[in-house]
Amino acid sequence: MSYLCVLFCLITLPKVFAKPSSTTAAASELSFLSGVADTTQRFSLRHQEPQITSGGRDDDDLNKVIIERHNLVCFHKGPFQKQKNAYITGYEKCCNEFWLQGLIEAHQKQYCLDRIARIPDVPSPASMLGSLSEGIQITNKDVKPMYYLAVDHEVLQNNDDAAVTFPNYRQIRRVKARDEHRERETIRDLPSHGIASFSPFHLVGFMPGAHGIQQNYVQVVDATSNVLLMNGRVNGTLSPEGGMHRSFRQRVTLSCDGIKWLSTNSSSEKYQMNINAIVLLPLMESVFIDADDPFLVEYHDDSPEPILCRSSLLDNPLLEDGRTILSKSKCKIQFISSETIDIEQPSFASRQYVVAFQIDVTMEFSNSVSSELLQGMQVGIDYSTTLHIRYLLPISKDHTGVSRGSGAYGAMVPIYIQQPTLYSAKLRFVERDNNDSLLTFILDTETPVESHKESAVLDPVVVHVAAGFDNDYWRVTSVTMLSALIGGFMIIKSIDSVSIWC
Repeated sequence: MSYLCVLFCLITLPKVFAKPSSTTAAASELSFLSGVADTTQRFSLRHQEPQITSGGRDDDDLNKVIIERHNLVCFHKGPFQKQKNAYITGYEKCCNEFWLQGLIEAHQKQYCLDRIARIPDVPSPASMLGSLSEGIQITNKDVKPMYYLAVDHEVLQNNDDAAVTFPNYRQIRRVKARDEHRERETIRDLPSHGIASFSPFHLVGFMPGAHGIQQNYVQVVDATSNVLLMNGRVNGTLSPEGGMHRSFRQRVTLSCDGIKWLSTNSSSEKYQMNINAIVLLPLMESVFIDADDPFLVEYHDDSPEPILCRSSLLDNPLLEDGRTILSKSKCKIQFISSETIDIEQPSFASRQYVVAFQIDVTMEFSNSVSSELLQGMQVGIDYSTTLHIRYLLPISKDHTGVSRGSGAYGAMVPIYIQQPTLYSAKLRFVERDNNDSLLTFILDTETPVESHKESAVLDPVVVHVAAGFDNDYWRVTSVTMLSALIGGFMIIKSIDSVSIWC
């Protein structure tokens, strides 16, 4: 028996320790089977509303608090299942996988089942390549995020503490894949050595974009080609007014370079630009968007049609005759939610959601526009929605009178609104007369944001909202019941006069 044990160890140990982890370059050569990822971001807890001045913690204490947000995502390859209960089963499998891979504790599994969100089934970033990838085998073209869960941890740091914020996403992957010989491999990144990621919804090394064409030995994206990479981001700004119903303005910014190609490869002077983009917005359990009325609508005097989004050139140069180079612009946007958003539940009984915005833009340029005027062009797409804040869990206090709870500040509780993510985008220059494609830009989703011109990832929006005190429960209940009894007595007393009047 002992000889069998020794033989078993000699066979299995080399397989266990041969490849404990794979690099990003190696991951691109593997065929994805299944996987989860924990993409972490740290940001400081600082209130943005100066009227908060009493109770709990002072401002210096808040500046020392670091929130560590773990964005947990289950990734899937191929089309989503369409069976009736497939999504419910998927919730359980995903939460169980988070636990098995050590991304959540055992006591957090029920929290995961109650809060996990299903991500809308939108095309993968590699799908934006369209006809550009015809005839090219891209291994992990259909890998997409399927489920999302955000878990926050509060870290109180001292002045000499090494726990500081980091401005970019750090991703820890747990992926099962096959190599070219059909042998299974497992990628497990060390928690202390996370990989820089473009966003929580992009699995590093397994979601190819335009770089995926190069990795398949076909040089398409280069300086002389008609396909180039562009940078992009989304910035969300929450209005300080509105109380529990605040406008949330979002701007998509696309930065392009290499427009000079037009002047050397096209004789046309009539250009049109077509843009397709998808934005993902995670909604924590403390906020929601009304799916029946998701956008803030504007109206223009010249047209009765409602305006849901606007597109423009952020640096719009003028022609010699004073005309702008942009003659016409049309923007369409669609709100996508894969789940019915419950607008009645309080925050402590609600789940998280992920919604998508699908954007299509057409821009026509004035005649005789030289491509030099378009060099370094930046396109801005603006739209707004209303974020509704749910009723929050009452604040409890300890025996010293200090508010307990994550970031509780007197009678105010902070909520963290995640910034939207530009999931995919494509920009095409075409000739207006025959719609021939001249130049295509694809969003670079494989380069970490820290390497982009747009600098670091934007922090979540922190806003403090009033909440009740748990110790006031009986006081509020007594006043409510007394008011109801008095009102009922007055109605009963006036029944006679009501019957006479009828």
